[in-house]
Amino acid sequence: MVVKNSLLEDIAHRMPSIEPEMPLLWGKFTNSPRYTPRKHSEVYLVHRLSELHVRNALEQLCKEFPGRITLDPINVDVCDSTQNFSFQYRHGALIVHRQGSPNDYSEIDELALVDGLPVLFEVKFTRTNGHWMRRGNKGRLRHEFAPGLFTKPTELGSFYAMEEQRVRYLLEPIKEYFGMPDCGYVLIVPKEDTDHTPQIKDFVKRKNLLVPFPATRDKFHDDVYHIGSRFNSVQPRR
Repeated sequence: MVVKNSLLEDIAHRMPSIEPEMPLLWGKFTNSPRYTPRKHSEVYLVHRLSELHVRNALEQLCKEFPGRITLDPINVDVCDSTQNFSFQYRHGALIVHRQGSPNDYSEIDELALVDGLPVLFEVKFTRTNGHWMRRGNKGRLRHEFAPGLFTKPTELGSFYAMEEQRVRYLLEPIKEYFGMPDCGYVLIVPKEDTDHTPQIKDFVKRKNLLVPFPATRDKFHDDVYHIGSRFNSVQPRR
């Protein structure tokens, strides 16, 4: 079951007001295990820097609510497995495996204990499977549809991440690890993706939290492209 508490609601209310600090995020990216000194795609950089922003925002909120938010609560050195799942860090990311399966079960963006409640934070900059961003004339972003372009569940976008079955899937290993029947789920998406559609209304009705990223999709893409270009680390726009 998905639940929320008053502190989690405060966090969700505060997160949209914490602006991305691009130089800080770029510094964290280049010092992370996932960085390689080459030209990355703009989509990849948006994905990574949006995750780093969520991490940075949570670190700031830890200072505002001392002792009430615990980041990285799964300590694989103390306990790295449950009856059905195992956990490991790979290139700085927490990866979940189902026991007996050679494939990754999921990759966790951010996990925290919020007044003791395990909460999964996910950030998505695409909406649906196959929808992505391409630069058109004069460098303007446009949506294109390319079926099969994204094949991993982690790349399927915010609409997929709102589905009840997907939320249950992501929370199952977390519930088992902490031995708790309830967890919180926070989905962070671009501002323009928070319209009150029937799908979003259903998502929020199930006590999930939908949080607007503090920038539109176009604005964050531009910010990422500019800082990536400054360090010659982003592929040229077409």
